[in-house]
Amino acid sequence: MKKFQRFFCIVISAAMLAIISPDYVKAEQVKNDDGIITDGTVIVGYTNRMSFSDWAALDLETRYKTTTAIGEGAFNNTIQNTMQGAGSVGICPITSISGGSYTSIGSQAFRNALNLKAAKLPDTVINMGTRVFHSCVELTEVEYSANMTSIPDETFLGATKLPAFNVPRNVKSIGSQAFYNCTSLSSITFQSNSTLETIGTQAFYNVGLTNVTIPENVKSVGSQAFYDCTKLTSITIPNSVTEIGASAFRGCPLTGDIMVSENVISIGGDAFPTIETAPNYKIVTTSEYVADWCRDNNRPYEYIPLSSSPAPPSPTPHHAVSPTTQPTSAPTPAPTKKPAAAAKAAKPKVTSPKKRKISVKRKKKLTLKIKAKNMGKGGKLTYQWQASKKQKSGFKNIKGKAAKKKSYKPSTKKKGRKFYRCRVTHTVGKTKKNRASKVFRVTVK
Repeated sequence: MKKFQRFFCIVISAAMLAIISPDYVKAEQVKNDDGIITDGTVIVGYTNRMSFSDWAALDLETRYKTTTAIGEGAFNNTIQNTMQGAGSVGICPITSISGGSYTSIGSQAFRNALNLKAAKLPDTVINMGTRVFHSCVELTEVEYSANMTSIPDETFLGATKLPAFNVPRNVKSIGSQAFYNCTSLSSITFQSNSTLETIGTQAFYNVGLTNVTIPENVKSVGSQAFYDCTKLTSITIPNSVTEIGASAFRGCPLTGDIMVSENVISIGGDAFPTIETAPNYKIVTTSEYVADWCRDNNRPYEYIPLSSSPAPPSPTPHHAVSPTTQPTSAPTPAPTKKPAAAAKAAKPKVTSPKKRKISVKRKKKLTLKIKAKNMGKGGKLTYQWQASKKQKSGFKNIKGKAAKKKSYKPSTKKKGRKFYRCRVTHTVGKTKKNRASKVFRVTVK
């Protein structure tokens, strides 16, 4: 029993020492005289020995040149206090970081580094965790690694003094809240050969941008991506974009014509600002889907249907003239019939049943039906049922053959409410016209 008590006291003493001692580090870690804690070639933390005079600038080209990584929370005082003991370290004194040939930076490495003003990352960095510069409120200058393929979630969230950022060519995705609340960010530059494909949810929420040209190759603009950018008046959306998330540009005082191509197949609710927020803009589109969305959501728009190319002119008859005789009047050509105009698609007539607010018990079978009539000549009608959680927006195609008929049987396995409609398309050659049915509201009890 006494041996057990002695062992228990030793364990408790070691644990208390770990918590209260400012100088506590793990056995495999080295606490250097200058206050940096390393674990092999990885910087894992700092101690209260660091001073402003010693560490105003952290140049890894001269100090710790063999560093391969900056560990998770290495210069985050909250994390270091947790690791080393409450109150053991103060706010990180580093004002800038540069140099070195390390390859990775752990999550929250510089979070709350309240003195950090400049971060110049070497191009050797190819991996970064989330929230690396989160809440660095004095950060005004960033050089991002040219070989990073993403800007992870919340990387610069709350960096309220960051004025500009250059997105390197190789960045393919900008994560959720990457620049959230960077209120001084007035300039974002994309390379002409940018490979960017995705702008994440709330990526530029409440920033100071005045105009944005989204680069070609971008396919998706996430929900609230530019929400509440109260200075943003101009936005260019490339033809590559197929999806615009809910409230993507909500609260932006846009002006002029905003072009939205026919390649856009999904627009979330309130994706564009209301007339009250932006009275001097309109959406210009060649897409019936986009035009329908604008009409359903009371957004100003101009619909310009895609027109087919005009037929080439008929060749002018040529009559030879003999060089030794006077020209004679050309014979009157026989009247020719005008070629019949090429058949084009026409908007179909779609009839929906009067009863469209439907309540059904769970797991009970339900069939939604519409009627459609071809209003053009020839061609064929095709059907595509769509679903949404909202009545007026957010409709997306339902996958599968069952959703490509006049009638559709929605799932009733789960309780809740969903909205359905059928988009009917008339196709003749290369021309298409479509019309959506009225919306069915289905409540599963």
